[in-house]
Amino acid sequence: GSLLDHSGAFKDSEVEAAKVFGAHQSYSGIVGTSGSNRTIMQACLKDDDIAICDRNCHKSIEQGLILTGARPIYMVPSRNCYGIIGPISQVQMSKEGIALKAKNAGIPFNADEKKAGYAVVTNCTYDGLCYHSEVTESLLGESSSRIHMDEAWFGYARFNPIYKGHFAMRGDAKDHKGPTVFATHSTHKLLNALSQASYIHVRNGEDAINFDRFNQAYMMHTSTSPLYAICASNDVAANMMKGESGKTLTDEVNREAIIFRQNMRQLFNNYTNDNDWFFKPWNAETVTEMNGDKVNFEDASVESLMTIQENWKLTPGDKWHGFD
Repeated sequence: GSLLDHSGAFKDSEVEAAKVFGAHQSYSGIVGTSGSNRTIMQACLKDDDIAICDRNCHKSIEQGLILTGARPIYMVPSRNCYGIIGPISQVQMSKEGIALKAKNAGIPFNADEKKAGYAVVTNCTYDGLCYHSEVTESLLGESSSRIHMDEAWFGYARFNPIYKGHFAMRGDAKDHKGPTVFATHSTHKLLNALSQASYIHVRNGEDAINFDRFNQAYMMHTSTSPLYAICASNDVAANMMKGESGKTLTDEVNREAIIFRQNMRQLFNNYTNDNDWFFKPWNAETVTEMNGDKVNFEDASVESLMTIQENWKLTPGDKWHGFD
């Protein structure tokens, strides 16, 4: 078989990965998610096409704009008082908001006449903030026929219910409607693949990309002499998350992270009681228990923090997160 024409064992591996990650098609990448991102952009865009871009994008998105000659309309994310980059507002993602940005930039664009061929958001951000993907897809889908969620740091999201609804390949692939959706995962970061390993996942919808066109871009950003160990490690990483294994592994990691946060908060309390200084974890100070009771974060059961999604949301008006 061949990686470049997706045949033999390579094809079998990619078909299996699509099942595991909930995609219509998955493609194994061997030059990192930088290469995967550029592949998608090269497949979707040509000179002077409109690209709706998260301004908090990875360098590879900028490189994709240079390679394709596309014209970006930037959505600027929020930033809190600590300097943490937050989400893009829904107003900026709306059809009206994007039209206004295009007008102010002197870019002729009318989504009612012709939608953009590509839109991208970073999900999750480097600081771990993620979008409600259905809302994001619905808003951007009014202006773009194809949506790319750069999930380089979020390849584990499908495998734990705490992240439900906050990633690109959510739910069952057969139920997908709307724009064509891409997700890119750095399997070498937070799954168990070797350095440079990545995945491109696709759910075909509006204005789906012809495979031959996609594969020309894929070949440009791959290699005629791939290291088979990288490809094999992608296969291992995907299969490690099958069935209940993915939940077991992510539960274990989340449990350790929550206990660490609670201990940090307890140390913060101890030091401040002695009029001293210590780090404070960045999370809600009061959370909801399984029975509905409100308790201090450090006193909550680990199970409630592993299970109740609301405990981790940036609720407008809460002071702890520092966003307006």
